[in-house]
Amino acid sequence: FGSRNIVIGDSEKADYLVTAHYDTPAAMIFPNMITPCNPVFYFLYQMLIVGLYLAVCFGVGYGVFLLSENRSLAFLVGYFLYLALFALMLLGPANKNNANDNTSGVVTLLETARTMPENLRPYVCFVLFDLEEAGLIGSASYRKTHKKASEHQIVLNLDCVGDGDDLVFFPTGKLK
Repeated sequence: FGSRNIVIGDSEKADYLVTAHYDTPAAMIFPNMITPCNPVFYFLYQMLIVGLYLAVCFGVGYGVFLLSENRSLAFLVGYFLYLALFALMLLGPANKNNANDNTSGVVTLLETARTMPENLRPYVCFVLFDLEEAGLIGSASYRKTHKKASEHQIVLNLDCVGDGDDLVFFPTGKLK
């Protein structure tokens, strides 16, 4: 897919990976609300967005049905409109006014790399992933290329660290 990950350090010998993605999500019709402290509100907001998309697609499809009286055509128009809106969310024009997802992660990664003491640098590899917003393509490519090394590494992924007052960690069972 043309993914270009940026690797700083020795990915095969490092004990720790510090990662972030440097691609920017598409500009969306609805603002992306990240509310890790309130999962119910987050879920309801996401369902509202899906519901509005479906309502628009159903409305357009119903309009096509009223004009053509062809149910198959109305379904196809509504279905392809939904796919087009979904593709626009993932692959649409980049959001140029986006300082958090994931400019904040990239800046944090680069500042961590810059200020890390020289004697600790051999133990850490910094990776900036590409095409994460398009389906985690950069990180999947990295994992496939460095499968053996990444099995023992502890990963700290910096994503949206400039949003909110809390830093949230999601450790794996192995890390706990």
